[in-house]
Amino acid sequence: MFDISLSQYIYPISLFFDTFGIFLVVVGGVLAVIEWLQVQITHLGSREKRKTQTQDLRVHFSQKLVLGLEFFLAGDIIRLIATPTTDVLIRVGAIIVIRTVLAYFLSREIKELRGGK
Repeated sequence: MFDISLSQYIYPISLFFDTFGIFLVVVGGVLAVIEWLQVQITHLGSREKRKTQTQDLRVHFSQKLVLGLEFFLAGDIIRLIATPTTDVLIRVGAIIVIRTVLAYFLSREIKELRGGK
């Protein structure tokens, strides 16, 4: 087991990763909403142009989501180091599986939207 002094440093580090992940997701969401509104307003008459621009928007937003998920995952792994109990291991393992699957499908969607099936 780790002594208390190491644990007190690990928690702030994991919190930093979680906070940065939240920041990326929130900023990505706000930028996506702003960009979507711009696309809808500037291309009122061109449905095809709106569709293309919206696909580009989805790619940019998905990239930020995937990056945010990676930071959440790093925070979880760091937290696991500080509290290596079976209960925490199972909980973090489930979170890792869910986030990994989500990141995989988001990455796959990005690739398909870019035309690189």
